[in-house]
This record gives sequence, C-alpha cells and structure tokens, in this order.
Amino acid sequence: MLGFFQFSNKRGIKMRERLTYKFGGSCLDKDRDYENAARFLLEDSKSAPAPVCVVVSARKGKTNRLLKEAAELFGNNPWAQIDYVVKKGEFASAEKLSWELNKLSPGKPARVSTPYEWRIMAEGENPFDSRLIGTNVALADIRDPINYPIPAGFLIIPGYVGVHTTKTLGTSKALVALGRGASDLIAVEIARATESKLKLVKSAQSVYSVSPGLVRNPKPISHMTPEQALRVLEYIRSDEQFIMAEAVRHAQRKNVPLEFCSMENPEESSRIDSLFRPNESELFRALPVKENVVLIRAVVNTNTISGIYEKLHAKKIPFNDGGTEAINGESRLHIFAETRLADRITSVVRPLVNTMSVTEGSLITLIDTSLDPEGNHFMRAYKALRGIPILHSVSSGIIMHIFVQPQDTKRAVQALAEEFELLEP
Repeated sequence: MLGFFQFSNKRGIKMRERLTYKFGGSCLDKDRDYENAARFLLEDSKSAPAPVCVVVSARKGKTNRLLKEAAELFGNNPWAQIDYVVKKGEFASAEKLSWELNKLSPGKPARVSTPYEWRIMAEGENPFDSRLIGTNVALADIRDPINYPIPAGFLIIPGYVGVHTTKTLGTSKALVALGRGASDLIAVEIARATESKLKLVKSAQSVYSVSPGLVRNPKPISHMTPEQALRVLEYIRSDEQFIMAEAVRHAQRKNVPLEFCSMENPEESSRIDSLFRPNESELFRALPVKENVVLIRAVVNTNTISGIYEKLHAKKIPFNDGGTEAINGESRLHIFAETRLADRITSVVRPLVNTMSVTEGSLITLIDTSLDPEGNHFMRAYKALRGIPILHSVSSGIIMHIFVQPQDTKRAVQALAEEFELLEP
C-alpha cells in the first residue's frame, strides 16, 4: 500500500496522491450538510487526481427508520427488506451528495458508483449482517466510456452494502448489509483497491484520549497502532466508537493507513497505522470508559473457569475479563459486561458456579504502554481516587481496570485524567 506519501511512476516523475473519503451519518443529517460536504471535498481534494472516491452512509438516523418500514412492507422476505433499506438510505444519500457536487462544480462531474460496479462481494445467510469477501476491481475497470463518456471527478459509493455471491433478488444478485458501521469497512476496501490515502470524515474534530462528554479539554490522539486502536474500541462506550473494529483489522491486514478528520478542522487529525514518524513517541495512553456496565462475581471451582469462557464465546456474548482470585481452594471470577447483556451472561454462568453477585457501575480502563508491573501506577490511581469508592480493580499488562459506582464516574475520570496527564493545559 502506498499510504501517506507521494509516489513515482517508472520514469521517476512524482505523481499526485490519490484520495478516498468516507462520510459517516453523523456528518450527513440536513440538506445543508450535503452542501457543506461537497464544498469540503472540492477544497480538500483539489490537488488529487480524478476520480476521487467517496463512500457515504445514510443520513443520520435514517437506517433505523427504514428498517421499521421494511419490516412492515416485506415482513417475510429479509432480502427484500435490506434491498429497500439500502436503496432508500445509502443509495439516496450517495445521489444527494452527487447532486450537490455537480451543482457546485459541473466541470468536475460526480456520479454514483454502485456495489455492482465495484463488485463488492459478500457471503452469509443473514442479509443484515453478511461477511465481506472483497473486490478485485481496479480503478481502471470502473471507467465506462459508453455509459459515462465524460470522466468522473468524483465516484460516490454507497457504504454499508455489498453484493451476495449466490443469492438473487429478481434478475439481479441480491444486495446485503455488512453490519452496522460497515461503511468504514467498504471505505478501507475501496482505498486498498485504488491504492489511495483514506480519510474518514467525522463530526468530532479528533479521536480523544478521554471522552469529551466526561472531561473538558481532553488531549487528542494523533496516532495509534492498529493494536492500540482495537484496545480502545474494546473498552470505549458503544456510542463513541470512532470506527468499526473489523475495519481496523481489515486495514491492518491490507496495510491501509486510516486518518480521521472533520470538515471544520481538516488539519487536526488522528490516524491509525503501524508506522511512527520521526520524533514521534511510541508511548500511548488513553482512558476509555464504559457506563451501564455490570460486574459479575462468581465463586467457582478452578477447573470450571475455562468452561464458562468457552460457553460465553460459543454464544457470542461480548464480555471483558476482570481477573480471578484464589479463595480457600476455589476461585472468584470477575466478568464485566454491558448491563443489557447481564441476564444472558448470568443464565450461562449460574448453573456452573457456587455463588454469584451482580453489581452495576462504570468501567474505567487505563491503557498505558508505559505501565510497569513493578511500577507505581496503582498507587497513583488510588491516590488520585482518594475518597471515591473503588468496587473492583485489576491490572494486566498495559491495562488497568477500575470499576466505580455510576454516580462517581465523572469525578473518577476527571481525577485519573489529571493524574495521568490526559488533559490539555
């Protein structure tokens, strides 16, 4: 992958960097947002070679409304449901952005480029959550001089959607969704296929080390490795996840760097890639938070622990391991999970344990690559949290978990952010 740098052709002449953009639904709500996105694209990509690829999501909140409509209209046919949702959602959003670009810059025409054209192939039995296979289409294959005699300045690609390898709907291969957040995954695949730099445009101006909803002036994260990003995504609130975890894994496998920016401040960005720039520190620190979490404590026979984990994984119930303690020949198991999953987890755990308790609270996780098992980070954390009840704490490698009561969340996060220097002056 050519990544963030200009590259040369065989004659050694420098070529301009190709660009792919992705706009999330948080950026596209009102009609004015599409006009703003078009103006941003024309300015930000003016030095890039055509065509510029742009992956778009449906308008903010549109998908949920369309899913309800589709269930009423096509209740017995999930393939027809998802076809209705993506055409009224992602396809309509792509048409709207294309129209705005053509209105502002008719000399650099934009057109919608469908998953059929890109052959974005997927498989699976669930049309709402299919698995991406990928595309082997090169950018040169997308140019169609018969149907599109004027070369495109922008190719607008509906996100979230692919084409099923075998299933048909009418006379065409069926469209399928690739799961929530899959526009990120599509954008990675388009960037890979076109050997371009990928810019994910978000409503937030950066990815932050601490949630801006919990503290004032959090430090932005300028760079994460894929492994660090996946750790943050694992422990951050679901409504603050800045990218789909599978998109990070796909980008890592395909060597595609990821850059996040906003339309308001495109110069301030965060990126995910494995390379460090000159004078850039390899140390990484973040404080993701999950509210509405339960801590499930269970006293079990030691040889039962692996069986509990296997059952939870088999049922695809997400959870975080809070560690184990030895107690009089038995073990006390700690499991963190979102409150909405508590009943599912306890139904799996209860038959396999001797005693069990469930406590609600907030999980605060310090991810710090400078953590030393013999160091004083626990002492610093407890000193910062003096006067705040800590319901549970555990440290493993570069991660420290602290579980507190819901009403103490903001105070605890503020204290830890100050102690570990995660706030701007």
